[in-house]
Amino acid sequence: MKGSVRTFGKCILLGEHSAVRAHPALVFPLNSRALDLSWEQSAGEGMEIDAGDFAPAFRAALGEALRLANAKLPPGAWRFTLSSTVPPQAGLGSSAALSVAIAKFFTELKFLAGDLYPFALQLENLFHGKSSGMDVAAVLSAAPILFRAGAVEKLDLAWRPRLYLADTGLRSSTKSCVEKVIAQNRPDLDERNANAVLLGKQALSLSGGRALLGVAMDEALACFEEWDLIPLAVAAQVRGLKAAGALAVKPTGSGNGGYLLSLWDEEAPVPEGLIPVWADS
Repeated sequence: MKGSVRTFGKCILLGEHSAVRAHPALVFPLNSRALDLSWEQSAGEGMEIDAGDFAPAFRAALGEALRLANAKLPPGAWRFTLSSTVPPQAGLGSSAALSVAIAKFFTELKFLAGDLYPFALQLENLFHGKSSGMDVAAVLSAAPILFRAGAVEKLDLAWRPRLYLADTGLRSSTKSCVEKVIAQNRPDLDERNANAVLLGKQALSLSGGRALLGVAMDEALACFEEWDLIPLAVAAQVRGLKAAGALAVKPTGSGNGGYLLSLWDEEAPVPEGLIPVWADS
């Protein structure tokens, strides 16, 4: 027996942090960055994992998946190969991509059937303690979604925004950023951030909505600034991207580093080194 599955990362367009408190978020599948898992079963016994830096996470997730499914791998020698261009620990859904890939593998083994979301969500809890489910929902979706308190609405876009990601070179703990926001207890910022999400959703439904989406992203950036999640070095990078022609720039993820999401005009030249959100960009 052998086979393979491919999953993708995700990026949050709007709604970080507030989504934890049941406000909406707009999330896109990051289909320019993929995780590929392949497997082969042969005569013999044992298990070999070729996954590079992902090997410990894969081994832990596979063990947890077998426990949750109350199952064992069929007899034989198993070889797993995993490669990924989804940056790990960067807020782009690498753990959700891995969780969904293993859930898809389990459907091939007939351990699972039907909706993969509940099982993949339980797997992702291994990495995040208690996942909101937003990342798993986005990875499972082939289209942008509006996520709110576990409910998923797939969006039909009137136009496709030209979005690129820039690595700030800084990394921070998602948990520490979330705790920092919670400690501030700013429901007014949650409301502003939620309104930016709804404005962004409206912009995506309008064929001429690019400027309106830029306004929504600017408002989201202002919320990150109020939460004190934009270090000076990141603020300088935001200014640099805007000087290079970006219409709007904001963090995607928890802030204090990670990746910046930028919106560009259709004909504007984009600096080298940026990651396109869409695979065919």
